[in-house]
Amino acid sequence: MASKKELSDFLISSEKRAFKQVLFAVRDEEAALDIIQDAMIKLSESYGDRNINELPPLFTRIVQNCTKDWFRRQKVRNTGLPSFQNLGKTATVKTLILKSFLKILRMRFLDKSLLNSLKEWNFQQF
Repeated sequence: MASKKELSDFLISSEKRAFKQVLFAVRDEEAALDIIQDAMIKLSESYGDRNINELPPLFTRIVQNCTKDWFRRQKVRNTGLPSFQNLGKTATVKTLILKSFLKILRMRFLDKSLLNSLKEWNFQQF
């Protein structure tokens, strides 16, 4: 079982190396600091009672998962919705929602069979 001092020493010794790895991946210093901070909090809250020898692989995995989560959030944030100004007179709010929904589906689901089954649906009723 790791004491608070051991956990603190481990985090201090791992912080710089983990920060460099995350910074290389995300190429944003503030985002890298946030990711490392989240990973440290998750490690200390969830695995602080583990043996000190178990912490390095756990911390590595948590940092990797936090980085992947950051990329997922960035992808969703950068997707955006179509502008209301560019729709024209015939477009409705339902059409806008449907187009946005289909755009997100195309990005998230790469399985062609799912996309083919969606093409067969009749969206005209919306």
